[in-house]
Amino acid sequence: MFYRLAACALLLVPLSGCDVVSAAFTSTPQKVNNAAPVSAETETAFNRLLATLEGDSAAKKSVETQFDQLLKARAFSCSALVQIGRFDTPKQVKAKLTDKECFAAQEGVIQEWIGARRLALLIQAPPLAPLAALPPRALIATPEGASQLVLADDANVLVFGGGEKFTAVQVPDGKRIGEIKVAGSQPRPLSLSPNGRIVAIAFANGLRFHDVATGEPLWTASKYASVLTWLPEVDGVVLMQSNTGAPFLLDIRQGKVEPYASMTTRPTWAVTMPQGQRVVGAYQTAALIGHARNAVGGIAVTPIKQWSLGNVSVQSGTPLVMGGGKKLVYVSGQNVSWLDTDSGQVTSLQTAMLNVRSIAKTSESTLMFDGNSYGASGESQDHSALLDIDRQELSTARDVRQADGLLMASSQRTGFIKRGNGGILLGTTVEGDNPQSLEGLIAQADLTKQLRKLEDAKREEELALARARIEMTRPGPTAAATANMTPAEAARARHLSMSQARGAAEQAAAFAQQAAERARVVQAAGLAPGGAAAGPILAGVPANAKVAFVGVYEAVNTPGGGRAGNVRVNIAPGSEPLVLVLSNYEPVTWTINTGGRKIAAVLLSSYNPATVVGAEPAQVMRIGSNHAYKLDSEDYAKVQRDVTRYVGKPVSSFQGGYRGQEFTVR
Repeated sequence: MFYRLAACALLLVPLSGCDVVSAAFTSTPQKVNNAAPVSAETETAFNRLLATLEGDSAAKKSVETQFDQLLKARAFSCSALVQIGRFDTPKQVKAKLTDKECFAAQEGVIQEWIGARRLALLIQAPPLAPLAALPPRALIATPEGASQLVLADDANVLVFGGGEKFTAVQVPDGKRIGEIKVAGSQPRPLSLSPNGRIVAIAFANGLRFHDVATGEPLWTASKYASVLTWLPEVDGVVLMQSNTGAPFLLDIRQGKVEPYASMTTRPTWAVTMPQGQRVVGAYQTAALIGHARNAVGGIAVTPIKQWSLGNVSVQSGTPLVMGGGKKLVYVSGQNVSWLDTDSGQVTSLQTAMLNVRSIAKTSESTLMFDGNSYGASGESQDHSALLDIDRQELSTARDVRQADGLLMASSQRTGFIKRGNGGILLGTTVEGDNPQSLEGLIAQADLTKQLRKLEDAKREEELALARARIEMTRPGPTAAATANMTPAEAARARHLSMSQARGAAEQAAAFAQQAAERARVVQAAGLAPGGAAAGPILAGVPANAKVAFVGVYEAVNTPGGGRAGNVRVNIAPGSEPLVLVLSNYEPVTWTINTGGRKIAAVLLSSYNPATVVGAEPAQVMRIGSNHAYKLDSEDYAKVQRDVTRYVGKPVSSFQGGYRGQEFTVR
């Protein structure tokens, strides 16, 4: 610097001449970055990153070196096609740098790196509030509302709020941790890091990460819409891209983002398994994926297993990990369903009649849910319900009412959250009252529904007959009305009146006939005249028997030419006898492995021939030609009605697929 100043002084050149001399001693990358510096936002974020490293000089030096390298890469990338002379001044260099898109893209890379480094420091930190078991009940006041909330998986931290303000508290005492002020947040689910230190909030222009303890913004990821899953064990986060819905893996240790090999197109949910792997899924598919640091320091993504959920799809929300990781439980079309992660088998309980909505896990085998027709009378109940999916038993949740608020799962932790006007109710232990068989309650609810249909049909018939009687007795035109008519006009008027009455009566009678036919259809579905339940066609079915439905369009090994393919049905041990309902379109030979369990009856419903092997001594009966392999389809409803007529019981569980080879009934 001394020699440059001396040169300027000796040559007595003007200030612009000093700029020229100074330029001669400045590197090209530095010239570019001086002429087109990074934004104030990027500069501020970098200074905050340095401030967090104040006590670690080695880490601070490393970050400064990496930042300098990124600035050099930015300069070279955005000036590659520009000729910059040795004596070009900053003003001259700036005039040559016209590729604004390049500078914007490179700034995004730098901001991504800074954001990743800041996230890395927090995601490696211990829990913001130590993890502890939740109490049986705790109420956290929310004076300003809580349209959005999330509980950390590995810390006792809860974040709630909405709009422009979010609050972080400890649970269960509700002690305030901090406040996050934002503007223009979107009504999408919040995402909280497992240790409770980072919250991701969706905005119209991307995803914004905040430090939960300080409320300070960490990084705005404009390309991404949501967090799919956090990977703290490898310092990673899986993000969903805004415009494509594709997943990307953010390596926050190295500050790199690359496509994520999820084995699932546009995944919508992810859960952490007890062994640490993730199950990543979408509407009809799921995959088990492992993550680890590889030899070169990157994150290795290893697909382990993939499952198809078929028509029993995950339509909303995130499945719950239950049974020690052996079941992924979710609601599909209001039916409680689960994937067996060992066998890959998908099972669906017929709970749609109970109007199951959201669910929460209260134990490894028990769910809490809110519905509106799970009482013994089939009427709406005030309390929430508990469902033991192993025993298929339903009970009333003691001291937990539906009116307490909207039921939510407490992340993947055991417990529940009720978001209501009075605050946020957290709970874990829930006792059940009046336990009853799920199958019996479903049958009761279905019976109540059918009785109402029958009553409506009979009411229509009575009204239609009354209309017909009225029309037939309607008087013709009065004498006053025909006083000024000629005899011929009066005769025509009387004839027209009689024709209109006859037509109206015929129409009313036809309507009555249709109503009567509807009543007969309802009765044929399983109700006798007067609303009493008709006796089942098949006698001798035990009262405690369960009805299991397995349906396929065809067998995997269907040979064609009208020859039957083979489908195997394995029966798991159990104390209750089974009624098997087997349905197919193409010819199938059903091979039953009873495992010693009692089979009360086998009901066949198939378009083409079906035979059964191995079910002896159970009675095998063909109940119709309807076939079904999709839940909630019209064909399924037809077969279910036939089943009810034959055994007087609704279907307890359903499994099906277009092509089938082997099923396990539990």
